[in-house]
Amino acid sequence: MEGLLEKGYGAVQLRDVARIIEVEDCDLFDVLAYVAYAKSPVTRAERVARRRPSISSRFDGELRAFVEFVLEHYVTQGVTELDDKKLPHLLDLRYDSLQDAVAVLGPAAEIRQAFVGFRRICIRPAWTSRREGDPDQFLGVCPSVRSAADVARRWVIGLRSGSNRTLRG
Repeated sequence: MEGLLEKGYGAVQLRDVARIIEVEDCDLFDVLAYVAYAKSPVTRAERVARRRPSISSRFDGELRAFVEFVLEHYVTQGVTELDDKKLPHLLDLRYDSLQDAVAVLGPAAEIRQAFVGFRRICIRPAWTSRREGDPDQFLGVCPSVRSAADVARRWVIGLRSGSNRTLRG
């Protein structure tokens, strides 16, 4: 997201673009892929449905129930629910305290490892291959995001000015 911010595009502007193209229930990288490359956006619900078997097969019992709880928050609230900073809040929501969560799920390090592991599976853009690396890298460093930001900026400027130029123009 840093590359986008440098170009003048923060989360608010990208959510506006998502609203304009009627894909508010998709993640921001899907919006960028749609604008820059005409890739069909994938809703969070579709992403979870596609990846649920892979995610669920990695966990058992109460840890699986917690992962399902987090996935539902992701579907309804968005990718910010998968942020590291949200983990303590999600544990509090589900178990009333961090101590109760540790008592049910096991050591904090294992909980965090599970959270990070399923998050990487969940938020990997549907149109990327596993070889392309970590989705966190994609969001902040990948040159295609920078070029997508340029395309999004030009597209929104065109909308504001009433221009009928194509997305690539």
